[in-house]
Amino acid sequence: MAQLIEMPKLSDTMTVGTVVKWHKNKGDSVSNGDILAEIETDTATTELEYYEDGIVLEIFVKAGLEVPIGSPLVVVGEAGEDISSLSEWCRLRLKSVPKKSVPAFNFDEKVRGCQEAMFPILLFGVIMVASFAKCTGDL
Repeated sequence: MAQLIEMPKLSDTMTVGTVVKWHKNKGDSVSNGDILAEIETDTATTELEYYEDGIVLEIFVKAGLEVPIGSPLVVVGEAGEDISSLSEWCRLRLKSVPKKSVPAFNFDEKVRGCQEAMFPILLFGVIMVASFAKCTGDL
């Protein structure tokens, strides 16, 4: 039987999440403990793990999109399983959700010769931390 996986609430303050990267594609097999995707919350990036065996039948949210908690993300089930009515319902549900595109960042890319520094900044009475990177060849 197909299982719909929705955007989970991964922290107490989380209202929306961003799919940073999909580790599985449509048609890929999934085993207990496999990572389906990376989800970015308001506080951290967390792996979305799956706990059963199956096949990724449909992915509804592309990497880089921000959606509210409870939004349909992916359906996992058995090969050849008919999920047409479930897919249609999920697409209709997502049409009513305003999507915010978040610029993709390649976390796998390594930058050589860069040093990152963090500086506290006082802005409007709030202390914030700014991160700056200086790379070889920068002025």
